[in-house]
Amino acid sequence: MSTRQFLLIAALVGSARAAPSQARATWRSPIESDSSLTALVAEALERNPTIAQRQAAARAAALRRSPVVAQYEAAAHRLAERDLRQGIELPKIFSWARSQREPPPLEALVDKLRISELQRTAERGDSLGAASARRLVARVFVNLAFYEPRAYLANGSPARALRMLEAAVTIGPIQGEACALLRDALAAATAEQRARLSGQCGITFKNASNTGSDHHLR
Repeated sequence: MSTRQFLLIAALVGSARAAPSQARATWRSPIESDSSLTALVAEALERNPTIAQRQAAARAAALRRSPVVAQYEAAAHRLAERDLRQGIELPKIFSWARSQREPPPLEALVDKLRISELQRTAERGDSLGAASARRLVARVFVNLAFYEPRAYLANGSPARALRMLEAAVTIGPIQGEACALLRDALAAATAEQRARLSGQCGITFKNASNTGSDHHLR
């Protein structure tokens, strides 16, 4: 066996024996600290890529067995299921709201949409759960602030549109194109709704007891 062949074999054996914990630490193997050995390893892997593939497969298998990775995958799967459930539940909740003889109470609508629960998770949850909750809240908001009010106004139901916009305000301010929907629906606003919606989109009311049309922009 030539000296070059011996060095190649020694380098590869040393690389294969490197423990995952050592890879994560600041410790450097003899191969990493010796540029000539590193070059030999690179050359060997280039000539025989199946070695690199086997090593990658072994590392991937080790990662899958890691408790941390298992916990992450379980959490990601659970959050994906929650996202799917919300996608199924949202149309049902809005269908329920449309089926009511009168616009549903604001508290009942907010509760069914689990807005408070999602907001708490978005603020206090771990990074994975918080990010998921923020996406779900954003999905609820765009329906409440835009899609549902637009559909109600198209059907001549400004009072129902206002109830959706009121629920949206519990998440964040009305902005952009939703402001036009709010202005179109304000004629049906009660005094309580005017008080709740005052300040949205720069709208103020001269007198909360006046009719919904008594408003102006700042």
